[in-house]
Amino acid sequence: MPSINVSDYTVIEIDVNDIIDDMLIFNATNSSMAAGLQDNPWYVFVRKFQTVMIPIVCVVGFVGNILAAGAFLSPTLRNTSCCLHLAVKSISDVGFLLSLFIVWLYRLEVPAFTTQGVCQVTVFLTYVSGFLSVWFVVMITCENFIRVSLPGHVAIWCSVARAKFTILLLILLSVGIYSFSLWTTGVIHHSNGANCLAFEEYEKLVMAMTYVDSILTLVIPLVAMVFLNVGVAVGAINAHKRRKRLFQSISRSSSRKKRESSSPEAKVSKLLFAVSMIFLLLHTPSHVIRIKMMWVQILYKSAPTLCDIILHRVFELMYYMNFSVHCVVYLIFGDNFRTVFKLLYLPICFKSTPMQNNSFKTYCKRGSETEAILK
Repeated sequence: MPSINVSDYTVIEIDVNDIIDDMLIFNATNSSMAAGLQDNPWYVFVRKFQTVMIPIVCVVGFVGNILAAGAFLSPTLRNTSCCLHLAVKSISDVGFLLSLFIVWLYRLEVPAFTTQGVCQVTVFLTYVSGFLSVWFVVMITCENFIRVSLPGHVAIWCSVARAKFTILLLILLSVGIYSFSLWTTGVIHHSNGANCLAFEEYEKLVMAMTYVDSILTLVIPLVAMVFLNVGVAVGAINAHKRRKRLFQSISRSSSRKKRESSSPEAKVSKLLFAVSMIFLLLHTPSHVIRIKMMWVQILYKSAPTLCDIILHRVFELMYYMNFSVHCVVYLIFGDNFRTVFKLLYLPICFKSTPMQNNSFKTYCKRGSETEAILK
C-alpha cells in the first residue's frame, strides 16, 4: 500500500499503549493524511469493525473479570499466591477496559475523554493497568517455572506473604513510573474541538517514556516468559523421565499414565501455560507493529505506511481482547476454578460434595497454590 507522507505525523510521541490512537492518527496539520485514511476502504472497514467490537469486548471483560476476581478471592482460593496474582490481574484488567470504554465514547462524540481530570486519569489508568496486567502474567509464569523445575523452593518463593509483597511492589512501581502522565497530558482546545493530548513542551518526555513503556511491557516480559517457559518444558521433561524410571513394571504403566494425566504438576502447567500463550498471542503483535512504526520514524523520518496503520488497528483489537478473555481461559483450563465458579455463581445448577470441599481445604492448608486451583 502507498505510504503517507506527513512530516509532522506524531503518532509515536504521544502514543499511550495504543488506547488513544484515535486522536494520535489525526494529530497532524497536513489534512491529506486524514483524507487518505478516511478514503481507504480497508481502513474504514477496520475502524467501523473496531467501533462495533470494542463495547462488546468491554462488557464481556467487565463481567468476566469481576466474576473471576470474586472466585479467586473466595475463601477456598484466596489463601494461595497464584490466586492472588490472578485476582489482582483481573481487577487491573477492569481498569484498562474502563479506560478503553471512555475512549470509545470519544469516537461516538461523547466528550467525557476531553474533560479535564478524566483525560489525565484515563491515560494514567491505561498505563498502570497495562503494566500490571503484563507483569502479573510474568509472575504467574515464574510460579509455574518454580513449581515444575524447582519444586523444593515452592514453600519459600510461592508463599502468600511473598505474593502480597510482590503485588504491592508492582503497584507502587507502576504508579511511580507512570505518574508523569498526570501532568504531561491535558485537554487541548483548537478550532476543530478539543483533544486529550500531550502538552507540546513535554512531547520529548512522553516520547522517551513511550520507549520505556515498550521495554517494560514488551521486551523484558517477552524475554522473561520465553526463558521461563523453556525452563518449564525442560523441567517437565526431566520430571517425566524421573517418574518413568520409578515405574518399570508394565502392569503399573497404565495406572502411572493415569496418575500423570491428573497430577497437580500437569494441571498447573495446563492453566498457567494457557494464560502465558494467550498473553503472547494477543499482546505481542500490537507492540511489535508499534515498535516498527517507532523505528521507521526515528531512522527514516517518515510516517508509517497505510498498511502499517491498518495492521495497527487490527492488532489493537487483539490487544484489547487480551484484557477480556481470561475468565474463559480459566474456565476451560482450570478444573478447580471452574468448580468454585459454579459454586459461587450457579449454586442451584451445581452442588459440591463433602469430599470436594475437604480437598479444597486440604490444598489451602498445605499452601499448594496452583494445586488449589487445579486439583
